Amino acid sequence: TKSNDVDMLLLRAAVRRGCTRRLTALPKIGSDSGADSAFSLSKSPRLLNKLIKTADTHGALGQLLTAHAQDYDHIHLATHWSRLGQLSRKRKLRDSCAEVGNLLQHTLELLPSLRAQQVANIVHGAAAAGFSGDGPLSPLFRALAEATVQQQQFLKPCELSMAAWAFATVDFLEQPLASALSTAAVARVHECSPRQLSILLWSFAKRGRREPHLFDMASPAATEKLLHSPRDFLPQDISNLAWAFASLEHDAPELFFAIEEAPQLSRLESFKPCELAMLAWSFARAGHTSPWFFDAVGQHVSSCAHTLEPQGLAMLSCAFSKANHKHKVFFNALAANAVGRLAHFSGYELVLLAKGFAMTQTPARRLFDAVASELCNRVAELSQNDLIQAAWVFAYARHSAPPLFKAIAHEAERRAHEMDASGLTYLLWALAAVNAMVPQTVDALIQSAWRRMESFTPAELSKIAWALAVADVTHAPPPFLAELALQCERRPCEAADGLCKLHQFQLWCEERGLVAGTMSRAMRSRCRDAFLQRPLVGASAAQKELTDVLADLGAAPIVEFETEIGYTLDAVVEWRGVRIGVEFDGPKHFMIDTGEPMGRKMLKRRQLRAFGWSRLLSVSYLQWSNVPLYDGTSTRRERQRKLVEFLLDSACTGNEHSRRT
Repeated sequence: TKSNDVDMLLLRAAVRRGCTRRLTALPKIGSDSGADSAFSLSKSPRLLNKLIKTADTHGALGQLLTAHAQDYDHIHLATHWSRLGQLSRKRKLRDSCAEVGNLLQHTLELLPSLRAQQVANIVHGAAAAGFSGDGPLSPLFRALAEATVQQQQFLKPCELSMAAWAFATVDFLEQPLASALSTAAVARVHECSPRQLSILLWSFAKRGRREPHLFDMASPAATEKLLHSPRDFLPQDISNLAWAFASLEHDAPELFFAIEEAPQLSRLESFKPCELAMLAWSFARAGHTSPWFFDAVGQHVSSCAHTLEPQGLAMLSCAFSKANHKHKVFFNALAANAVGRLAHFSGYELVLLAKGFAMTQTPARRLFDAVASELCNRVAELSQNDLIQAAWVFAYARHSAPPLFKAIAHEAERRAHEMDASGLTYLLWALAAVNAMVPQTVDALIQSAWRRMESFTPAELSKIAWALAVADVTHAPPPFLAELALQCERRPCEAADGLCKLHQFQLWCEERGLVAGTMSRAMRSRCRDAFLQRPLVGASAAQKELTDVLADLGAAPIVEFETEIGYTLDAVVEWRGVRIGVEFDGPKHFMIDTGEPMGRKMLKRRQLRAFGWSRLLSVSYLQWSNVPLYDGTSTRRERQRKLVEFLLDSACTGNEHSRRT
């Protein structure tokens, strides 16, 4: 009709001018006034496609589908999904959107007529729109996956990367789809652009899909492209490539060397903070710990740490710890920028951040205090692994954080029955290391360990035995101790460290009369031999200074004295007719935040006293370092003599002062 012709002219003019906001207001679009007056675009498919492409709101796009569903063909459908994804990049759609039902039904009806490119466009648009693979669109993703498998040989590199990214994003990259995409990609890997290749490999790594043949082919292809055309790679492409290989632990040393030589790495400011964090993590995970690279990253991040998101801060902390790269300026900047933003970190990110500082032994008490305070309020929300890791990290960092460990112990008691052998071992070790054992928690952990005794490795068994000795868990059920001793003897730890722990466990059983935990004479002898042969730590300058002072006082110190039970004392002296064992306790023997002795130190003191060394003198590094160089009346050496003489006299009389640190 004449009216329809006018409407068509108006539409064409609107599209040419880009005035798409007014399209939905044009006459009769989506009208319910009947078929005679309905406006049809069936004779102008290109115009309909243009309208879909230029729709600038979800509402406009939905109205086009409602009004012209009968005019949609497979091309329009693919364009609609693609535009939906573009409009949703900043505001994800919910699976309950009104238009989803109609769109889903229409797509499933036209699915048999879709080509490979259109299938890729649809799944990409659905993923970009924020739909999930397990929501209302699950039937669609399943059908699209089947269609992709059937048409894999027709997928071009661009479509391959789009489909892989989309299925990975909605967590639908399952078999046989993963194998089909991998097979198709292998045949076209050399045709892929740097962007397509990086997205493709990232997608497989995102869902942990190991496709060795694809990655074996992709590694030399990516390396060649990097060496010959490095400027074709965006910083994001480089980060994605490195992350894909590193996260799947697929060995590709030549690729990482090529990345290291890429010109982009001389301009780290071209990387977004998250891309740089991902790249550093990938280098560390792949074992490519180039000092100059981590120095450069550390220097750059130190000046822009405030721009990093929590995930980036946590990843960088983890990366530098994996690379064992101690960069003081970097870690100081990381701590300073993280402390005020910890509320925005996830539980996992908090643990990962602290772990980096712990593993590199970087002092950061303020950060650990703040992380502990934040974690205290979230212990119940932590995953099983994060709960155990939090305990391990703080114990390794010698940060006892009593409120945190109290909360962890309470939560561990509730979850003990769910923990596996490794988790139980790490948790028991951590609680013992910082003297944070709570009877009810220990009982729950023991019961859980008892039920799965066969699943522990020899090393884990020795750690559990050691933890019981450190925490002095004398109420442990005799049948449990008997089973633990039996398993330790049947499957002995071959490592010297494990045998040393078992020796301390046997000393504890003897000390407390726990016959049930006693192993055979041959096994005890083997453990004792390992304990005697353990490497000794060299004497520090302060320890040597203490020995000199003892000699000045005429105490005739015998240094590195080996006791009958295998422990070594820093010195043994005769003072006023009494034999006294002398220990110099350095910083690593104490908790950083409370100054209390670590669990291993308390175990040594207790067992030495139990086996005849009732006169022990412990001189802490704090006592020694606080002696002034000169106080106006006497020199440092003179004051050191007075201090040691006083401590020796106290030890002779059994005064409790000599036992304090």
